[in-house]
Amino acid sequence: MISVDRELFPALQHNISARQIRLDYEARQRATQAQQAPTDSAQTEATQVETAQPAQPVQTVTTRARRRQAHDKADEDEKEDGGESPKGKWQAKKGKKVKRRRLGVDPNDTSDKELTQAHFSSAKQMKRAPGQIDNCVECGVRFTVTPYTNAAPEEEFPGGGLLCAKCAKNSIGSKRLSGRKAVGREKRRKVQNNLLNGHRQRGAKSLLQLCIEKVAKHIDQIDDFGDMPPQVLDRLSQILSKSRAIDSTTIQLFLKPDVDVVSIYDCSKLEVNDYKKIFAFAPAIVSLTLINACQFQNAVMDYFTQRIKDLKKLHLHSANLIDDAHWQLFFVTYGGSLESLRLEFLDESFTLDTIKVMASRCTRLKSLRLEHLNHLMDDDNAVCELSNLKELEHLTIRLGQGVTSGALVALIEAIGKNLHTLAIKDCACLDRSVLMAIRMNCHLITHLKLTGTDNLPFTEFSILFSNWQNPPLTRIDLSAVGTFNTEAKSDDNTGTKPDEKMEVEETHNALKLLMTHSGSRLEKLDLQSCRPIGHSALSSTFTEVATYPRLERADLSFIQDVDDFVVGSIVRCCPKLEFLTVSPDTLLQSSLW
Repeated sequence: MISVDRELFPALQHNISARQIRLDYEARQRATQAQQAPTDSAQTEATQVETAQPAQPVQTVTTRARRRQAHDKADEDEKEDGGESPKGKWQAKKGKKVKRRRLGVDPNDTSDKELTQAHFSSAKQMKRAPGQIDNCVECGVRFTVTPYTNAAPEEEFPGGGLLCAKCAKNSIGSKRLSGRKAVGREKRRKVQNNLLNGHRQRGAKSLLQLCIEKVAKHIDQIDDFGDMPPQVLDRLSQILSKSRAIDSTTIQLFLKPDVDVVSIYDCSKLEVNDYKKIFAFAPAIVSLTLINACQFQNAVMDYFTQRIKDLKKLHLHSANLIDDAHWQLFFVTYGGSLESLRLEFLDESFTLDTIKVMASRCTRLKSLRLEHLNHLMDDDNAVCELSNLKELEHLTIRLGQGVTSGALVALIEAIGKNLHTLAIKDCACLDRSVLMAIRMNCHLITHLKLTGTDNLPFTEFSILFSNWQNPPLTRIDLSAVGTFNTEAKSDDNTGTKPDEKMEVEETHNALKLLMTHSGSRLEKLDLQSCRPIGHSALSSTFTEVATYPRLERADLSFIQDVDDFVVGSIVRCCPKLEFLTVSPDTLLQSSLW
């Protein structure tokens, strides 16, 4: 507790009196007036003397006026001596500072060189006031100056001036497009392209991805990749192939004596000697992928069979300059070790005799993919020859109009027991017998793809998925399969087909059986162009109680009954959904999708 000494503060001993304070104040005022009395008397005497003189006009001079008079007098004295007045110097100095600040020059700099240059530069770029007439410095046309008139670029017109509206649009507009807006447009286009291709970037790119892109950007300055892992080399090959940067020089970077995997996704710039260089510098190749290998000729195949000893995987695209004799020699040489074969766009160079040699020699083949082979697409005998490949686990074939369902049923019955992947594309012979063959003989399928047929109604898939003794599928592709029965006659009064309502109900049942069988493990579902699938089928399949925990991608393009309710139901039922593809001709109205 703080104690206060009352002797030091006498005011605290008694109460404070306002009357006493007033009396003290008046006493001090009287003392002050008594001291000023002699001075006031002297001033009064002087005033009386002046009053006795003749009356003159009284002039009141303020302090500011006295200062101005003193400055004017000093200026006059300075001018009489032949020099400049201090006031003029001060005003000139202040004016220079203002002008320096307006022209972007340091106001504290006393040199006049920079000020002169800035003033000359600003004079060249001086704009006329709005409403005046001026000539365009580029085309010479007279025009009226407005607040939106653009000045001519200094790098193109050093003398300065103004541009008319047409010339400003041509000269300045192109620069704007090549600047920030063009960069933003290119970035948006790249993002949309990645989305359409099924690629989505989550967050920032990894350090590995940034390094790979930087190396691919400066590939012409790289001498050696060093000891990079195979997945990094594969990614570099994809980026360089997309920009068509792989040629005779860059191909050398992927080749080393200990490299066993070579994947080049664009060989359009490689010549015959470049292919030979691959097999000369990398004789230990086990897996070879060459896309757009247009110059892969018979001479290259001869050198290939001499250098490569243990080949297990081959993927050739557009190598249509190799004749049957060299293909048969290839299968005789590597048939015992080849495990994966993918051939595309060979046209007429892969005949029935070559298919027979392949089926008889490649006894260990586990993965086979044949697309766009003319002799396979229209020949039942070629399809039946594939029945000799008993060890196949993954089969992808693209057939044509000449193949019958009987040959396809025979193939499935022969090799179906070991198949994990079955993909039949653009086959017009797909019917109920083929689905029954799959149901009876295939019990290990995880990826099913049946596309491109109008002869198989979607309702027939209820036969396949009803109590099918097969594990749930992870990938299903039934795009462009099934249409309404076009042979049924419509009612004369209503214009509707009598069996169409029943077919809609059967389609609903088929979709429900499909999701009931494989919905628990399904990761990708493609129902593109399956027009019989209606709103009722989709809304009753993707209900509030249904859950498909692993579905990541769904394609419902060109199904016209897809609306906001269907999309919302799919999103709620699939917690891991990443991509949902729909076409613009649907019933979607919300801007959120």
